[in-house]
Amino acid sequence: MPRPCLRCLVLPLVLGLAAGCGAGGSRPAPADPDGAIASTMTLSSPALGAAGTIPTAYTCDGTGIPPPLAWSGTPAGAAELAVTVIDPDAPGGAFIHWVLLGLPPTALGIPEGGPAPAGAHAATASSGRAGYEPPCPPRGQRHRYRFSVFALRRPDRLGPGVAASQALAVIRATAEARGVLIATYGR
Repeated sequence: MPRPCLRCLVLPLVLGLAAGCGAGGSRPAPADPDGAIASTMTLSSPALGAAGTIPTAYTCDGTGIPPPLAWSGTPAGAAELAVTVIDPDAPGGAFIHWVLLGLPPTALGIPEGGPAPAGAHAATASSGRAGYEPPCPPRGQRHRYRFSVFALRRPDRLGPGVAASQALAVIRATAEARGVLIATYGR
């Protein structure tokens, strides 16, 4: 039996490992819930405008407050709502800017600045801080920011400051509907 070429065995392994290191490309967050749930809700923001660009006020170059969000189409029987903001274009892979859980299913949005209803709580963003982390792409780059609202079948049962990966895993496991709004920001 002929011996396989060592270079033929090692080269694909090395190339596969290099591709997984995020060198230049973006990849979804490990528990990114958006891809697995039907978009049956509608999410909008009067602040983002028709062009879909995020005004400076809602970024690290402004006051850094969350933009107002409005949604409709929450399914009957939803136990609570969750909101996420994810940058899929971040150099090191998807960057989680905000995970807000525990919103009542009767909520129709979040006002500018993001004061959430009583009982709502934020997970820790990719920055390590809980709460809204404003968009702040590297200078010379324009990134997409995916704002999502999710209707959950049961309460999240997580506390404030939980890791974003845990919160996203709960959203993925319990979401029955979502609404998505994509906006961009460049510096």
